[in-house]
Amino acid sequence: THPPASKMAKQMELWQMAARWLSQVGVLAPDSPSLAKNARVYDLALALQDGSILCETLNRISPGTIPQVHQKSEKQFLKMQNINAFLGACVSVFSLKAADLFTADELFYASNFPKVVHTISLLSKTQMAGLNGFIYFPRENESAENKAEDDGEDLYHKLEDLVGECLSLEEAAVVLPMVSKAPEADEADGEDIYGQLQKAVQSSAEGNMEEVYTDLIYAKREPIYSAGKSSHDEKRNCVLEEMKDTEHNYVRLLRVIVDVFVRILSSNPKAISKLEVKTIFSNIEDLLSTHTMFRDVLDRQLASHTGRNVGPCFLDAIKSFRCYGQYCCDVPEAIKTLRELGERPAAKRLLEQARAESEQRFPLTDLLNVPM
Repeated sequence: THPPASKMAKQMELWQMAARWLSQVGVLAPDSPSLAKNARVYDLALALQDGSILCETLNRISPGTIPQVHQKSEKQFLKMQNINAFLGACVSVFSLKAADLFTADELFYASNFPKVVHTISLLSKTQMAGLNGFIYFPRENESAENKAEDDGEDLYHKLEDLVGECLSLEEAAVVLPMVSKAPEADEADGEDIYGQLQKAVQSSAEGNMEEVYTDLIYAKREPIYSAGKSSHDEKRNCVLEEMKDTEHNYVRLLRVIVDVFVRILSSNPKAISKLEVKTIFSNIEDLLSTHTMFRDVLDRQLASHTGRNVGPCFLDAIKSFRCYGQYCCDVPEAIKTLRELGERPAAKRLLEQARAESEQRFPLTDLLNVPM
């Protein structure tokens, strides 16, 4: 015979209640390892690590809360985007307090999984969750002790190491093929994923990327450390002016890509499909929107009486700059697609038309590399 449900509930640990609640919401499949009879807290931590299940939880409670959820992504920054989107919506839509929530790192690295479980419990108690018929946890008759033990061993304490081991294995599977394909890659040089991606992208450029950047973005000014500028203030002022000028130049370039290249390449779906246009330009419109706002913020700050204090401008923009994760991830496939289009006469004519109208001396492949 089975013990009464209330007695079983009291024997459950809080993370198990969280898994049960997520199953009730419909975001954890019945065959999820975290719901198995012999499940460990480790199984739930891995299931939640990329943030997609948490985002889908909010969308089940309030459809459309998080429009874009990165599913089964191998890229850390896209997983972080999911987690940060969840945390942001918990505050802005579900009225939870930011101080009561876990941080992105605490979930991704499982460094504070009890706080993750606590957050899910708080979410289950929100009015919106209740109105959708999802029963909150822990109930009045349930133990609320937030622990995870196995034969008296504290699994929360070793969870970060366990997840870290899995992360290392997963990342090795992703990084090794990328490294082996990257030109001049040294197996033992320990270069990070971004470094390998950047090397692969630069090798695809038709022109010298330093030349491209210097010509399009760099503010052509007198050298900052020239003999005529001896004081610290003068040198700092030159740095700030160069920062302002390069930001303006960068926004102009992004505007040309969006207003000219995106428009012309989207004009004939028979020559270049909508999917190909999306593959080529990714979320470059997000980059343009982000930098247009950042440029304006920087201009206002530099024009104010505290104009030399530009640090807050960057700190306030951190969240919006996350759009680069998606863009950088998509650049290699964009370059590949452009090369394929160059072999198709109708598509090639559109590319030539766009380049002529843009008055750019560099091809689109090089322009798309500039944000890198």
